[in-house]
Amino acid sequence: MNSPFTPQLIRRALALALAGCAFSLSAADFVWPQPEVKIRTAFGGGNRDNLRGNALGFGFNLTGSTAWGELSGELGYNYKTGDQYIGALQPAMAGMAPVDPRNSVERKANDLKGFALRVALARPLPFQGFSWQVGLMIGGAKFRQEMLGDTRSTPWGPTAANLSTTWRDTYNATPESGGFTTSPLVGVKWRVNPSSSLELNLLILNYKAVDYIHQNGSGTYTMGQNAQGANIGLISTHNGFPADSLAKNTRWWPHLELGWTWHF
Repeated sequence: MNSPFTPQLIRRALALALAGCAFSLSAADFVWPQPEVKIRTAFGGGNRDNLRGNALGFGFNLTGSTAWGELSGELGYNYKTGDQYIGALQPAMAGMAPVDPRNSVERKANDLKGFALRVALARPLPFQGFSWQVGLMIGGAKFRQEMLGDTRSTPWGPTAANLSTTWRDTYNATPESGGFTTSPLVGVKWRVNPSSSLELNLLILNYKAVDYIHQNGSGTYTMGQNAQGANIGLISTHNGFPADSLAKNTRWWPHLELGWTWHF
């Protein structure tokens, strides 16, 4: 039986609770917010979508006391890198010569980055200097892929048998997904001294991964020539592939965050 408490429902309820805290302030409760600078690193373990498990982030935060607890709002930047990798080659279109894997390659690299707004509510724990917090990170998760491909059929060349079924494709793209996602977090803070704090959070990083899918042998082909004017084989115009597509997947990736805060 599926739980009625979906991630979307939990995020909406948390957002409404935080908004309720903000609007519950009265003039008597208001205290000018305290400015802070935060820096953090996160560990997701392993990798997904060819992104590294670790991430970095920093931001400027304002914190104020309310009747509900300590309410904070942070504007920051988050960044997760990815190493270059070789993409999976798709089979050729029906009726076209098969892909030559020895002379075909797709090189791809992904990253996840962007500005983010964090809203959190903290309440004290029964330990001196400690408090727990719950919140949302909005944004900070723009997924971007850089891709370059050069694929060909086997055989391929100006005198290949069944010449009309041979092909060579060259293409590149930089697809992106929107970074306006919401990622819930929960954690604890420790006031190390009056000017600094340490925090440990569990962040469920929400983003939408994209992957460029090239359909080999789907272009319009004419005989190509080298610099000396000699025929080299049938080749399509660069990026002339209307059958290409993007695979899109929504991800939820738990990260353990360790952060340091400077209070002013």
